[in-house]
Amino acid sequence: MRRSLLLLMIAACASSARAAVVVNEVDADQAGTDSAEFIELFDEGAGNTSLDGYYLVLINGANESAYREFDLTGFSTDARGFFVIGSVAGADIFVNETNWLQNGADGVGLYTAVPGATFGIGTTISSCPTVVGSSGDLFALADALVYDTNDADDFQLLFGLCQTTQYDEAMNGASTTQSLQWSGMIPPTPGEWAAGSPTPDLDNFNSRYPSSVPSIGPTALFTLVPALLIGTGLAAIRRRR
Repeated sequence: MRRSLLLLMIAACASSARAAVVVNEVDADQAGTDSAEFIELFDEGAGNTSLDGYYLVLINGANESAYREFDLTGFSTDARGFFVIGSVAGADIFVNETNWLQNGADGVGLYTAVPGATFGIGTTISSCPTVVGSSGDLFALADALVYDTNDADDFQLLFGLCQTTQYDEAMNGASTTQSLQWSGMIPPTPGEWAAGSPTPDLDNFNSRYPSSVPSIGPTALFTLVPALLIGTGLAAIRRRR
């Protein structure tokens, strides 16, 4: 029995060699002109994860349609697992614009599709978790955030992005100086997202997944096997959708 469990674990680790990539931080609102907007992705600390086939799509809450998309093929997360798109110093994709990220109620969708596909500006998210892009390719939702700055919940947008909770960047009354940051909790745990001082390309203030501690992968097998053999069992590893 123990040998069968060990073989099952080896197969599971091999199949999960590609780290999960999540939306980790969003800062849509600053004082005056929004000139330091950004979105941060995170691979839960695995580091140097290829983003081939990933697409970051910004969704307009007014009509549940895409208003901007970023094809991430050819890019990778850094050694600590971060990837930043925005108008902040050191961004991996620098957006030399102001007010490019709407303040809400709006959405950020991280999708996967074949490299070279096009989601298409104006494409509506009428179904979840897949959308047919303007190129005719199927886009599958990997992760999403629905956010606002003191706006009413947009239930149609929540449905289209497979979410149950809309998070307010102004939850602390300081949307112009704080960003929304993922804690690592499994939804729908209260507090999955919280607002704090922006931390682009750094660990979130509330993170349960510090970039210095990599996710479980094939190499971690050698630390888990001894524990298995002495009968301590295996810990469940959660993955966020």
